[in-house]
Amino acid sequence: MNLVLDTRYDEGFHRLAAGIQPVDAHTGATAPAGVAVLLEAVPRPLGTWRRFPPLTDLHRLLPRAERHASGRFAVRHGRGVTTPLDVRVVDLTGRRRHVPRRLRLPVPTEAALVAAEADPAVPDVPAARRAFTVALWPGAGADLPGGATGLRGSVVDAAGQPVRWARVEARVVTAAGPGAVVG
Repeated sequence: MNLVLDTRYDEGFHRLAAGIQPVDAHTGATAPAGVAVLLEAVPRPLGTWRRFPPLTDLHRLLPRAERHASGRFAVRHGRGVTTPLDVRVVDLTGRRRHVPRRLRLPVPTEAALVAAEADPAVPDVPAARRAFTVALWPGAGADLPGGATGLRGSVVDAAGQPVRWARVEARVVTAAGPGAVVG
């Protein structure tokens, strides 16, 4: 049944579930080519519905959001879109320029959008509730700006086990002891 056009025409609607714009956290620029938004609408764990050879990059198997020329990604309501929407934002180049992110986005259901379109008494669902800007932090292979100093290493406890979410501070050492934080 057509909603807008005469029945002699075919009609189709695509409703935006989420618009996602990955940006570089430091520069604010749109994330470069190679960054992808992947949908996690698959059975978990992944090995239950299909066996994978060793060292398979599972990011290449997950369904992708459409990337537009603007650098933004669109996820349309349809098969595989759940509320809330679980996505991964990853760098598929293998250069590890950005740290991957897993997000749960609170998107309105398609039924809420259809109800707002059909009945003027139902409040509209603004597009701003479906637009998300995702900041990507520099990864291990990020290009550093000129004049920057990078430090790479690991933090371990007394037993030699890696410490999660460690924070490292650089201080100027003076004769009186540790000085001001410089990084």
